[in-house]
Amino acid sequence: ATMTTRQTPTPPLFPIWLHLPNDLTQLILSHLVAAHFHTDPAYTWTRLRHVSAHQKRTIERRFAREWLPRLGITLYGGARHKVEYRLDDGDGSGGGQGGQGLGGDGFVTFVVDRHLHQPVEGFTRSGRPGRLTGEYIRGVWGEYDAVENRNVTVRLGEGVLNGGCRGGYILNDTGLPGLEVLQGERIRFCWRGAVDELLREEMYLRKVGEEMVIKAPPPPPPPHLGIWLTWFV
Repeated sequence: ATMTTRQTPTPPLFPIWLHLPNDLTQLILSHLVAAHFHTDPAYTWTRLRHVSAHQKRTIERRFAREWLPRLGITLYGGARHKVEYRLDDGDGSGGGQGGQGLGGDGFVTFVVDRHLHQPVEGFTRSGRPGRLTGEYIRGVWGEYDAVENRNVTVRLGEGVLNGGCRGGYILNDTGLPGLEVLQGERIRFCWRGAVDELLREEMYLRKVGEEMVIKAPPPPPPPHLGIWLTWFV
């Protein structure tokens, strides 16, 4: 038997791009990326990253350098414990300065930034995890399941963005593909997969929100206005 493979058809180009020189096309696309990169990373990643192979490489390099240091992970251990992770300055990326130490496999290392404990309502204590806390954290990670128990949230652009679907930075309980829990309060995961899940979900929530606004029925007239309308009819 002969195995046949199905090739995904390439979407047709708009006529305008067929009549422009390639260098002019790339210049226009670069300006489009520049207009959205710092204000709307979700649109940049999910839409503009796919317009050409050149833009995909460029956008991914810039994301590794500029947005990856602004990516945060929060692990929840019940209602009173949470652990926040940030990009590991010592994983070769220089804290996001060059984006060259992320590895050819697309994995990145995050390290514990702080541990927040709320022993009583209204009081939160922050600090670095100790030995016992480290054991506790590893136990909480053991409960993590990308489907059944998503006790993790991923956030992007905290303190920088104000245009997420909730009016602020981007936040969701999307997954961490390829997650590995390492020694020394560190985790490792595929950053492209994590960013892709987070930003695709963000774009989906925006679409749902827009559709809800468009399809919402008009509000009923105030009671006093209804009386006047009845009188005129």
